[in-house]
Amino acid sequence: MAKNKLMSVVIDLGASLTKIIGICDGVMISVVMSPEVIEIDRSTLNGQLNSYGKGAKSPRATVEYCFVGVNDRYYAVGDLAQRFGAFQRFKPLKIDAAVYKILAGISILAHRFELGQKYNLSIGCLLPPGELADCRLLEQQLISFLPHFDSPLGMMNVKLVGSCFHPEGAGILELYQNRQSANPQSKVGVFMAGHRNLTCYVTKNGVVSDFASCDLGFHNWVKEVVKRTSGYKLEDLSVAIAKYWLQEDKAALQPMLRQKEEQAAEEELTRLIQVLESTNEIYCQAIFNWLDEYLPSDLEEVMISGGAADVLRDELVYYFDRRLPSREQLDGKTPIYYSDTGFNLPKLDVPAGCQSRMADVYCLWEYLMPKPQPKSVIKSQSKITTKAG
Repeated sequence: MAKNKLMSVVIDLGASLTKIIGICDGVMISVVMSPEVIEIDRSTLNGQLNSYGKGAKSPRATVEYCFVGVNDRYYAVGDLAQRFGAFQRFKPLKIDAAVYKILAGISILAHRFELGQKYNLSIGCLLPPGELADCRLLEQQLISFLPHFDSPLGMMNVKLVGSCFHPEGAGILELYQNRQSANPQSKVGVFMAGHRNLTCYVTKNGVVSDFASCDLGFHNWVKEVVKRTSGYKLEDLSVAIAKYWLQEDKAALQPMLRQKEEQAAEEELTRLIQVLESTNEIYCQAIFNWLDEYLPSDLEEVMISGGAADVLRDELVYYFDRRLPSREQLDGKTPIYYSDTGFNLPKLDVPAGCQSRMADVYCLWEYLMPKPQPKSVIKSQSKITTKAG
């Protein structure tokens, strides 16, 4: 009897994007998908399957079309959930929908790896620090659902052979500790800024302390802009703000404008930029106040990561530059590090705006999961619109 293949998977359940890496037979595949999940009737999938699957020679699970069925209840995930009216939600805990995102993600990877419906699974998952205590519930759900769940590939039979759960930022912390040649005695801050959460903690000699997390993610800034303007959709505005603040290009905001007449559109654009600038000051001050509260005053170095951290790079560098001591070996600069600053992480085949956001989950695989090293990377053909988070 042929031995079941083993697929190793690491997943970051981001509020704006689910980030997944799968490894099988020494090959690595990266997948990014929208975070939405919505419960649906099984019968409603038939029309979607018929319209989406026309011309398909065999069942397939993709980021554009994926669902899971457990205990006779069905859930659309990602783009399919959006087509059923799902939207990004921030009040529910990430762990509430985590198992459905994981089942969808491994179905997509199983299709890409051509594993069929039966294989073994080892999984690592990043969770907000405040939800890590619920990881055993998630593990029990996986143990219960994996041997018998429905998907676009048919009824799946997956055996969980290993699992681990870590707080968001754990991969980045391991990256820093393994690659940074600075004094290990240094008191180092790790700061993760995503779409929903901010997370920070301190490490010295491998000991983690001062763990803190809050809901001051990027969406807080976007919501404030929505309050001070009229007619903009929150999700579309998130994309536009992130692109504009990163690129300093007004063209990133043009698709948001409601006015069509040239002069009126120019006035609307000017007003929108004014609101962005004023709300940015308020939002950043809230972040700085939170960091003042939870990070010690004698911090010596900092490691920063996350989509929102990329968007707010200048503001965060300004904040930490005033707090940290300069280093002679850094030509008098302060030790502020990003995952794309000298750490030479591999380029995964995900949209450009997602590269740095894959750092935490990639480092979870690299440093905290047992595995053989991948021999090659398979490219994804999916196109994902990026947001901060």
